[in-house]
Amino acid sequence: MSVSREWEKIYKSGGHNSVWPWSDLISLTHRYVKGNMEGIKVLELGCGAGANIPFFLSMGMKYYGIEGSRYQTEVLNKKFQNQDVLIAAGDFTKEIPFHEKFDLIIDRGSVTCNSAAGIKCTVDAVHKKLSGGGTFIGIDWFSDNHDEFKEKRGQAEFIEECTCIFHEGYFAGLGMIHFFNEEQIQCLLKNFKIMELCEKRVIQHMPGRSMCASWNFAAQI
Repeated sequence: MSVSREWEKIYKSGGHNSVWPWSDLISLTHRYVKGNMEGIKVLELGCGAGANIPFFLSMGMKYYGIEGSRYQTEVLNKKFQNQDVLIAAGDFTKEIPFHEKFDLIIDRGSVTCNSAAGIKCTVDAVHKKLSGGGTFIGIDWFSDNHDEFKEKRGQAEFIEECTCIFHEGYFAGLGMIHFFNEEQIQCLLKNFKIMELCEKRVIQHMPGRSMCASWNFAAQI
């Protein structure tokens, strides 16, 4: 995920403007970050429209973020000025541009929007940037059981075996999307202790039938 033309366009047009924190992220944070959270440092990879920031601030955490859209970075730094928030525009597959180490590093659906090599570089960087006993939480890393992947393989532009670009459907216009199986995630997290790994499948019955499948995990060092 370079400083992204696709996401720059999306945010400037007002798309993907989520305002509520993701419930799976809240649950996993409370489950695996024990004790008083006041003052601990959290880093979010791809903070998007900033939906998760108020949750972390409400816990008394110091929030850092890396965002691939320069436009959205400026919006968020202005919105949360004079609070414990610092967001940098950049490419987390190449560099995490903070000297600090973090107690918690989280991602909701951003790391999965990269190539396999970029994802591995990101996970390796996360391991180096976590404090001892720190926690890495990933939410909505797309599964290879997702209908968009299984049913539209012939229409997708494959960059590599499990990474593709869609020109129509749910993922159209979002750039690269990587779809994981369990073995791939366990291999990526081999230097962590995996505390929890689950595949979430949501079946829509109306209008039309479809299945969204993604992975959630919590891992520690």
